[in-house]
Amino acid sequence: MLLLSAEDGWCDTFPPRLEAAGTDIELCLCVAAREVGGETGPFLRPVVLPDDISWL
Repeated sequence: MLLLSAEDGWCDTFPPRLEAAGTDIELCLCVAAREVGGETGPFLRPVVLPDDISWL
């Protein structure tokens, strides 16, 4: 399952909802950004779909 959110924070919103649905939270991974190379060195940027599908 891929869960996308542009507004809600991970820690305060999703674990309680996922646990209430019976999810083993230890199996979940939060990906907030991706490190990419730039002209001045690596930097973090948000995950972009569909561009990052193969990376995910």
